[in-house]
Amino acid sequence: MVCGVDDLLCHVVTWVSENGSTLKDGFKPFIALWDQLTNPAGQGSLFLKAHGEKILAAATFSFAVWRWWLYREAILHKRLEEYSPNATVGSAQRLRRRWSRFFDLNRERWLRLGRVCENFGGY
Repeated sequence: MVCGVDDLLCHVVTWVSENGSTLKDGFKPFIALWDQLTNPAGQGSLFLKAHGEKILAAATFSFAVWRWWLYREAILHKRLEEYSPNATVGSAQRLRRRWSRFFDLNRERWLRLGRVCENFGGY
């Protein structure tokens, strides 16, 4: 089949039709596993009946620990920023904010000295 340059679906269909037997051989283990899991008398189904709740509980617990760890790390980084503003990556942004606040507070004083707004940082 002749496909255009931008026709991705055509390329995929052509590749699948040319390599169909290879794909079937590659998917045989997955099909066998699916049959074992869905067959009530299969070993996979019996294993899930016996240990499914424990596996689900372990997965849930590990997800909860992972979320707690992310929260804990975020809090620690936030505290580090509060205690030591120069120790983090965002310190340049904070420094710019401080200088902009300084210039905003002192703008009137600078203007009273006879300076023009355009000469002082665009004010």
